[in-house]
Amino acid sequence: MSLETFLAALDYCDTYCTIGGGEPTIHPQFERFLLVAMSHPNCSEGVHIITNGKHKERAAMLLGLAKVGAVSAELSLDDWHEPIDNDTYLDWTKEADRARKARVRHNSDTSRVGIRNTTDGRDPIASGRARTELEFERGEDYTCPCEDLVVTPSGDVQLCGCDDAPIIGDVLAGFNIPQLASDGDNCTRYLEEVSA
Repeated sequence: MSLETFLAALDYCDTYCTIGGGEPTIHPQFERFLLVAMSHPNCSEGVHIITNGKHKERAAMLLGLAKVGAVSAELSLDDWHEPIDNDTYLDWTKEADRARKARVRHNSDTSRVGIRNTTDGRDPIASGRARTELEFERGEDYTCPCEDLVVTPSGDVQLCGCDDAPIIGDVLAGFNIPQLASDGDNCTRYLEEVSA
């Protein structure tokens, strides 16, 4: 994604921005994008990053930022990426466990560090390639878990992160956000509305 597209996408943020991928930390300007998002007025409630830990130093940086509350971050464990460096995995596991214990101790539901595990199939919210693989593997039809719009690297705006999500516009050229109920599957509801 170009910086121009990223800035245009941030203009559509409501109060929170999630940076995912692919793997966001391998982008050559990742640190710049992260700082821009953290300082953008439309991200007043924070920035969330999902990483598979491929770039060890940047994964460590994200963990450090999450520990002090500057961002929230998740380490994504799945069967679709190369294995995570053991030290990175241990560091994130230790911090995620500490954060979980603090949430319980303080009766809080907020956390800045997490681990997203789809390797054992327990996580029904896999999307994109992971969703397709789970459907094939299990022979089941999963519905889309996404509630938010997704901007692709080219600037296309999709209703969610699924490979087959409808494109409803472009951040540089404009788009219309369909009026969808807040519960349920965005893709399914949108496709039902446009085909009715």
